[in-house]
Amino acid sequence: MKAKPTHWLRLAVLALLAMLLALPVQAQGGQSVAPQAEPVAIEMVPASRFAVVGDTFRIQVMVRSGAQPVYGAQVFINFNPKRLECLEVIPGGPLTDIFPLPDGAIDNVKGQVNYAAGKLLGDAASGSFELVTLRMRALAATSSTPLTYAVDKPRITTVVGGDGLRYPLQLLEGQVSIAASANTVRLPLILRN
Repeated sequence: MKAKPTHWLRLAVLALLAMLLALPVQAQGGQSVAPQAEPVAIEMVPASRFAVVGDTFRIQVMVRSGAQPVYGAQVFINFNPKRLECLEVIPGGPLTDIFPLPDGAIDNVKGQVNYAAGKLLGDAASGSFELVTLRMRALAATSSTPLTYAVDKPRITTVVGGDGLRYPLQLLEGQVSIAASANTVRLPLILRN
């Protein structure tokens, strides 16, 4: 039985994006980092979120590249699996979801989300756009639990421009405050001398 041509195209694009994103990051003057490029921001929106145990909520991961073209992006997000659970990874646009394979996107045991997308055809993305949205559930009360980006091998958060060059990044992470119940009142603490 013959495979559909779209299957082979998808595999070829996946292989190309994997090669682009696997290029080593080099220090200043190296060829793997876009020369004199402005940093591209990857931002969690909202940056700070309040929830009650059992609540589900969404965190958007936005890319802000200005006029710089974006052909691919991957984010590796870490969270405390005792406090949060990721229920769903929802692809954004204008990049096309091509990775990860369905079983690799969410690991609630390790507290990790792995997501990558690339431009298959047409013009590169630029400006501000949603890369992905995470649907999360609050599991246990805490004053604050972080959502952070992985930046060390093998999980390196990356944005790729033309010629496969990586942009320097400004990573804007998130945090979630979780109350035990909806009746919990949060009052400011005022100290006096």
